[in-house]
This record gives sequence, structure tokens and C-alpha cells, in this order.
Amino acid sequence: MNMDSKEVKSVEMRIKSADGAYRWYSYRYKSIEATDNTLPLFGGAILDITDEHEKDIRIERLAYIDEVTEIANRNKLLKEGTSIYDSSKLLHYNFWIIVLDIDRFHIINDTCGYENGNTILKNFAHILYKFVTPGGLAARISGDNFALILRDYGDDDLPVRTVKSIQDEFARLAVDQLSSINLSCSAGYSMLPRDGKSFRDILDHAEFALKSASGSQGCICAYEPSMHDSIIGNTEMEKALALAIEKNELQLFYQPKIDLATNKIMGVEALIRWIKPDGTIISPDVFVPIAESSHLIGKISDYVLNEGCRQNKLWQKMGYPNIVMSINFASTDFYQTDLKDKVFEALARSGLDAQWLEVELTETLALSDVNFAIAQMNKLRELGVKLAMDDFGTGYSSLSYLQTLPITLLKLDRSFITDIEHDNIAYEIVSAVIRIAKSKKIETIAEGIENHVQESILRMAGCDYAQGYLYGKPMPPAELQKFFEENAKI
Repeated sequence: MNMDSKEVKSVEMRIKSADGAYRWYSYRYKSIEATDNTLPLFGGAILDITDEHEKDIRIERLAYIDEVTEIANRNKLLKEGTSIYDSSKLLHYNFWIIVLDIDRFHIINDTCGYENGNTILKNFAHILYKFVTPGGLAARISGDNFALILRDYGDDDLPVRTVKSIQDEFARLAVDQLSSINLSCSAGYSMLPRDGKSFRDILDHAEFALKSASGSQGCICAYEPSMHDSIIGNTEMEKALALAIEKNELQLFYQPKIDLATNKIMGVEALIRWIKPDGTIISPDVFVPIAESSHLIGKISDYVLNEGCRQNKLWQKMGYPNIVMSINFASTDFYQTDLKDKVFEALARSGLDAQWLEVELTETLALSDVNFAIAQMNKLRELGVKLAMDDFGTGYSSLSYLQTLPITLLKLDRSFITDIEHDNIAYEIVSAVIRIAKSKKIETIAEGIENHVQESILRMAGCDYAQGYLYGKPMPPAELQKFFEENAKI
């Protein structure tokens, strides 16, 4: 037996202790080569490494297991999915990737509470787990979004049949406190490796199929390349937009916000505009969806953030009154893990104090993954940045969110304001929301103000701020500077 006496070797063992518990030990040793026919000599130490093993297990669990449902999370899905994709290309077999979304889950949370909501998520995960085929996986992607990877055995109906079975089992959970709720889910699916150049690409396509469904509950939609024709397929517009970003054709316009107590400007909302060299203005409704379906939205969000901070600091240096600059983020940008760092860098680069920056979030964006959104918002609040919820009352809103989300401003949607002077119900809703917001020390602003009657009603209701065409349309910086000067004379 020829062994190097200088080499330290180790063996890990799991041993049952006297108390019946299993513990991990590491035997680290050296061996001395025998000089005659005797056996080699061993010398070493046995170390208890149970704590280290358990720590590794906890780290692994945090990294790859969803805390609520206890199934794989998005990190695990991407890791295993990439491995499955590589193997399927090499060995020439296929898998289906199905992305599922619980219909109206935020409304279920509102009416039944978060505890019941989490129970629904757990039960849905357990249902998915029953349908996992050998080599496949079930995972929670985020919020109420899940994914299921199934081995393909040549049955093109497998995804639809599987989803329908999941839907049937899920619907049967509507008992007791949930008996009045219609539990359903929608799904989009694609095949790997056929439908993309990477697993992430194919997952995106399955998610795209889900979003492309008709919108009614219980939809099941297969991915088709033609789905991109309306947005991504419009390559000429996308190329033009990319070129416009390079040539600085995108500009920020600013709409003033007025303090109803003083009639003075207290802030502006930054709104993106695409102005071509010939003066043609492309509506955000046209180019923003294209940007969101490509990598371009990130560049636009970065521009809005940095330019908004720079412009506000410039106005301060010019001697104009300190105001709050409000900007908006797309959902893909808001849910990036480095958002706090990006905002901090923009503030540092411009020299703008954080108290003069406000991030506006639509309630749909904020509530698509409540737990992550709250964590992200708290990080921004730590910087001193203000947070506003935009379009409140148009989606899945619940007054309970005023207590849950760390917002500083609530923006009442224009749909409540349009006919407030004639619609008593709209007035009562607005008044109640304002009172509750004040009790939570949250300020309120009404958008879409078009006449002095609306302004007067909102002032009497206790609304803090107002925004709308009564005060000014979105305007370029030079025009807003004139507004500053005229407003100072009031």
C-alpha cells in the first residue's frame, strides 16, 4: 500500500449518537507508509461538523426553496431548467414548460386575508407537485405565478390536459371561508428546446403566452411566434426607438402639482416623450409597450431617473423653489434587486437630496408581488425617497394596503374626479379615502382636475395636492420655468 505520508485526507460520516440523534463527523487523517509487511499507520482527529452541515442546508434552502410554499423557487427553476435544456438538446428529447397564474389572486387576498391567501398558494403548489413527471419540476416564480416542467412523450395535448386537471383540483378547494370564491387559474406554455435559444428564453415565451391569453379566467394558451407580431414583430419601430435613445430624442416633460392650501407648485411629474427631429411627437402609448417587450425599457427608466434628478437639482441651483420630482418605473425595473443602488447613484450623481425625489408606483405593479414590493419600497424609504401609489382605486385596491405599504402619498385616480361635482358616491369614496389616508399620515393628491368646482370640493374634503389641466399640461423644462415665475406672483 503506497500512500503519501504528507497528504491529509478526510472522510465525512453521518453517525447515530447515543441519544438517538444523527450527527455529522469529519475524520481527517494522515497515513504513514509501512516499511515492511505490517499494515500502514493512520493518525488523525474526528471533528463534529453537524453545525456546518446544517448551515449549508439552510443556505441551500434559502437560495432554492420558496419560503411560503416549500417548493422550488425561481432560482431553482432557472438552474434546473438550464440543465434540462442542455440535456434535451444533447439527447434529443423534449419538455413542456407551463406557466400558471391564479386568477384574481389579489382580490382573494383582499377578501379572505393574507393568511388564507398563503394557504391557497401552498395548496396550489401541492396540486402542481402531483403532476411533476420524471426529470421535471414544480416551482413558484413570484407572487401567484408558478411553473411546471413536464417531460414530453409525444402527446401534444399533455399541457392542456394537465392544466385542466389542475384547474379541476384547484376549484375543489373553494370550501368553508373560500366557498364564495371562484378559484381558477390561467396558463401559458411552450416547448423546450424547440421554442427558444435558452431556457430563460423559453420561459419568457411561456409567460408571453400567458399574457397573450384572452384575459378571461381559466385561459390556456400555447406560445406561437406570431404572438410577437403586434409588439416585438414591429422591428422597424423597435429599431427606430433604439436609435432615438442613442440620439437623445427622448425628452422629459413635466406636469405641475399644486398645494391646495397655498396654490403654490409643490412638485412635478416627469413624463417621457419621444420627439423626432421633424418635431413629430410619438405617444408613450405607442412606444412604451414596445420598450417593455425588449431590453429598451431599462434604458428609458435609467434616463427618466437620472434626467429627473439632474433637472430638479438644476432648478434648485437656478433659485427656483424646492419641489418634489416624481418619476415612474416599469415593473421589470422596479423588481430589479439593484434598484436601491441605481436610485442612490442617480441622487449622488446629480447632488439632489433624496427628499426631493418621489417614485410613483401603480397599485397593479406594487401588488403583483406584495412581499417583494414592500421590501423594495422599504429600501427606497431608507434612502429618504418618497413613495406614491398612482391610480389608486382602478385595480385590486384595498384600503388595507394603506397600512401595509410604506407609501407617503396616495394619488386618487382621475376616474373618481371626473364627475365628482355631480356624483355623490364618488365624492363619498374620495372623502373616505382621504380621511383614512390622513389617519395613517399619508398625504393625498387628486389627478385630472379640470375646473375650479372640482378643486373646491377636493379642498373641502381635505385633499392635500392637485394635478390636472386646470393648472397645466405636461410641458418641457423651459415652459415650466415660466410657470415657476408666474406661480411665484400668485
